[in-house]
Amino acid sequence: MKNKDIPQNETAKLLTTITQVEREQINKVLERARRKKCVLCGGEVVGYGHNAQPLRKGLCCDDCNNKVIAIRLMATREGEK
Repeated sequence: MKNKDIPQNETAKLLTTITQVEREQINKVLERARRKKCVLCGGEVVGYGHNAQPLRKGLCCDDCNNKVIAIRLMATREGEK
């Protein structure tokens, strides 16, 4: 069946359905992004977040990332000795 065989009102319904499904998928992704919490302090993770290892597995916020970086640098220095 070609597009020209589908009545205009059916095409509009189909496009609306596709748009609604896409909208629901986008809302799910946004909801998951909103729920990201820092594994170190429990605060909000903005954007992609940062790797919290070696302190914990998961993502950390911008503030806690400074602590993670300090620990990584100390571990690197100790490894050089």
